[in-house]
Amino acid sequence: MPRPLLAPATFVALVLLASACNRNPTTERTSNSTSAASSADVSRATTTATPAADAPLSLTAAAYLSDFTSSAEAAAKYRGRAIAVSGPIESLTADDAGLAYVLTAPNGGLTCRFADPAVWKKALPGQTLTLRGRLSADNPPALDQCTVVSVTGPRPPEFTASDLAANPPKSTGHVVVTAKIEDVEEGRITTAGGETTVRAKLVFGPPGSPRKLTGRVHQSFLQPTSPLTTGTTVTVVARPAVGEKGIELVGAVVVEVR
Repeated sequence: MPRPLLAPATFVALVLLASACNRNPTTERTSNSTSAASSADVSRATTTATPAADAPLSLTAAAYLSDFTSSAEAAAKYRGRAIAVSGPIESLTADDAGLAYVLTAPNGGLTCRFADPAVWKKALPGQTLTLRGRLSADNPPALDQCTVVSVTGPRPPEFTASDLAANPPKSTGHVVVTAKIEDVEEGRITTAGGETTVRAKLVFGPPGSPRKLTGRVHQSFLQPTSPLTTGTTVTVVARPAVGEKGIELVGAVVVEVR
């Protein structure tokens, strides 16, 4: 007597049961673990890559300037990045935008602009400065939005007008002078490049002394809110040059008006 054929539904059920019995639990667990580990590795890689992109590029001012000017490809890597540079402060300058340091480097030095008008209290020419800034959009390779990271070395000596007139330093380094303005002479200075800038010639006491202190300063970020007028006490950063008739404050920058 012939056997009855399996019903279609019964046959499908048997096939599914056999497939389930042949599955290897160990293989599945290994596969799942591998997938999870791969996902974790990708997540960790993504997490660690983000801070690296934001970390500042750190180098000396001389190395930065040399690299930046070597090629367009080298300059491109600094755009949009925070840059930490270090080097000796060669000079201090001021204009309508604020104070800027020039760090010793080839081709005239590296200009770094600060928004903080009191940054001179933290660092001055003659000291070694580490700062953090960003590439200037208007004047590359200069740095803008700079902040002080660290400063090493002694500060320049500080004088009153009377002390400086009586005992001028023998070195040619920068000094900090606090003095009362005796006279202000407005004038315009034309540079070798043909640019004309407004400068004021300041004459300082000390009262009754034949030796006068003079300095030409840029009408900078301190004006017009703090005009330079006779009788005003100011703090000036400059290099004193002793002459027969007085002391010229070379490269004078008024950093504070009292």
